Amino acid sequence: IVLGFGLKLLGRKRKQRFIGNILLGIGFIFLGMKVMSESVVPLKDHALFKETLINLEHIPLLALLVSALFTSIIQSSTATMGLTISLAMQGLISLNLAVPIILGSHLGSCSTVLFAGIGASMSAKRVTLAICRGKF
Repeated sequence: IVLGFGLKLLGRKRKQRFIGNILLGIGFIFLGMKVMSESVVPLKDHALFKETLINLEHIPLLALLVSALFTSIIQSSTATMGLTISLAMQGLISLNLAVPIILGSHLGSCSTVLFAGIGASMSAKRVTLAICRGKF
């Protein structure tokens, strides 16, 4: 992040500033992943959270629906996937639970587009369905 910021701020040539932007962006992505990974560490010892994850693992459809609702609320399937990766890195979820969560995050990210299509023309509804279909 520091190197990217330095190149962006002090770069004399356009190419140097461009490389600074790239390094800055990549740095922030890794910083965000680190923060998300560290934020789930306290959940490792939380009994109710662990029990909920175990129950969701036995009912994949419920995990998918919870994930879709969560993603609809936060409006970011990428954040849901990042959180899922963090939980998997901590050993809190298995692949059997991660798959429905990821599918639910894709479904939840379609909610905004589907709501936008309500009351719209038939052509607009087709576009919203095409956008959601492209995610699967």
